[in-house]
Amino acid sequence: MARPRATEEQRHAQRQRIRRAARELAEEAGTDNVSIRAVASRADVSQGTIYSYFTDRAELLRSLWLDPVNKANREIERLASETADPI
Repeated sequence: MARPRATEEQRHAQRQRIRRAARELAEEAGTDNVSIRAVASRADVSQGTIYSYFTDRAELLRSLWLDPVNKANREIERLASETADPI
């Protein structure tokens, strides 16, 4: 019997757990030492699971800085839209 499909909330939580593991490894030993195998071990998932969320190691590492930058940009846009004259 097939496993039920994960909900969006579960997928988001899994992605965050993978990113957290990668961030911890990067902080401990630098990004050059972050491998898919080490992230999988730290996040307690299979390597294949990581590839179902990220196409490769580079995308995983990019997500460590790109997601927070995008979040900050959305907040700046929200604040700017609330101000009639930003100057």
